Amino acid sequence: YVITEEPKEGYEQEEPVGGLPAEGYVDRNGSAVRFVNACAPQGAPATFQVTKEIPFLAGYEIPDSALPEEGFRFRLSFNKKPYANRAFKIVDSIDQARVLGEGATDEEGIFFLQGGTTAVFTGEDIRAGLDYRAEELDLPQGWWAIGETEQSGATDTNTSVRFRNGF
Repeated sequence: YVITEEPKEGYEQEEPVGGLPAEGYVDRNGSAVRFVNACAPQGAPATFQVTKEIPFLAGYEIPDSALPEEGFRFRLSFNKKPYANRAFKIVDSIDQARVLGEGATDEEGIFFLQGGTTAVFTGEDIRAGLDYRAEELDLPQGWWAIGETEQSGATDTNTSVRFRNGF
């Protein structure tokens, strides 16, 4: 069997993760599936996070000379407008309770992150139901993207996007 749930405005499917269908086989004792949704009304306060990951082989280190001094460059927009001149908190990607500093977007919604960090955007203008677009721009020489360099969608109450690079 394959069972899908049609999206409903104001709700976000949490289980199965990511709006995926429930799939399986009916055995002689029968089967059961479970769908769990969280209420995410349009306009509810939200958090938007951008994480920069650099997976690297155990035992090896990236030479300091290969790391971009300012960090990796990103652009963020909501509802097709740059998220301009907005402050954000920088936290450790593993221990998100560990605040590393603060940053801000420029007039074009551009900001920088080091590997292993997360930009956490909050505030009254970050709401559920916004269309977002996050892009990683201009990878430094010797670096390549692992996955997408652009992600977009609609925000929910806690939206998180990840960008990964190899060296």
